[in-house]
Amino acid sequence: MLPQIATFFIDYQCNFTCEHCSISSSPSTKTTMADELMDSIFEQMKKVPSFKVVVFTGGETTLQKEKLIKGLNIAHNSGWSTRVVTNAWWATSKEKADEFIKELVAEGLNEINTSFDDYHAKFNSIDNIVHFVEASLNNNIKPVIATITDNYSKYNSKYIQAYMAKSLNIDLNELNKKIFFMESKPSPNGRGANLKNDVNRMPAYLADDELKIRKGCTEVGRAISFHPDGSIKVCCGHASMEIQDLSVGNLYSESLEVILGRVRSNLVFWLIHTLGPKCLLEKLGVNKEYLSPCDACYDLLINHRKEMLEYVIKHKNELLLNEVILTDNKRRELNNYKTIILPKKVEQHA
Repeated sequence: MLPQIATFFIDYQCNFTCEHCSISSSPSTKTTMADELMDSIFEQMKKVPSFKVVVFTGGETTLQKEKLIKGLNIAHNSGWSTRVVTNAWWATSKEKADEFIKELVAEGLNEINTSFDDYHAKFNSIDNIVHFVEASLNNNIKPVIATITDNYSKYNSKYIQAYMAKSLNIDLNELNKKIFFMESKPSPNGRGANLKNDVNRMPAYLADDELKIRKGCTEVGRAISFHPDGSIKVCCGHASMEIQDLSVGNLYSESLEVILGRVRSNLVFWLIHTLGPKCLLEKLGVNKEYLSPCDACYDLLINHRKEMLEYVIKHKNELLLNEVILTDNKRRELNNYKTIILPKKVEQHA
């Protein structure tokens, strides 16, 4: 559970008001990270050698272009890989998209992500996404396109891939080598919680999807998010904005080193990391379907928090040994620390 991804929420403001948004971003939700805070975070991150990637997101991070460029420049010059998450509102033409991405690349951009689906289509054009993709490829940046689908969706990954291949005159197989497509279900958090009211729209997980959320949520502890008010959250997922337990400290009152030390000693975080919220819920006797891992995490840490803590306290020794120390994830992480020597008994099991 080493912190590897640092996600900067530069601002919660967005020029879209998508109904599935777990951050509840909108044009009116303007909460901007101070330059002094950003500088302090970067300086403290340099003391944590496990950080590898810096992500800039929001809201719509490109609305704070000056701060974004500053952050990209610092992160790149510090040796971290960089990623920008954007809705691509600015890609209104091939030329404008190319100019924008070229400027970001000059400051150290390594990867760029966008989203397009029925939710985003109310505010953006799929042709903007075509411009976004073409400009990314022209500047040697591999783009990522995330798609959220429900039972009403027209724009799924298959549709978007076919549209891209035709628009860019690229064979579909070749297209998939150049672009990474992700597809998932809506998460009922933030403004997206309202989607639960339409039971015909919200799909239940299929068997293979359910298996995915039985596994550990490795984002907890691996991804650390920094927020405009100085707070730090132990993941950057959809549920992190609403679950108080995922807020682990504030940089205006404590150092990053102290906060991360507290994260690493938190058994509940370890169990979510290795077992996942769905499996923990099942240990409590809660057998339900969830729309996403974040949906399950919300249920665990909000609706079943008391019984979960009682269970963990009662079984902490066996949980620590069997679900943390002896898991493959933990063994791999311990191997990264040459200074840590496992006791003989544990070495034999590992």
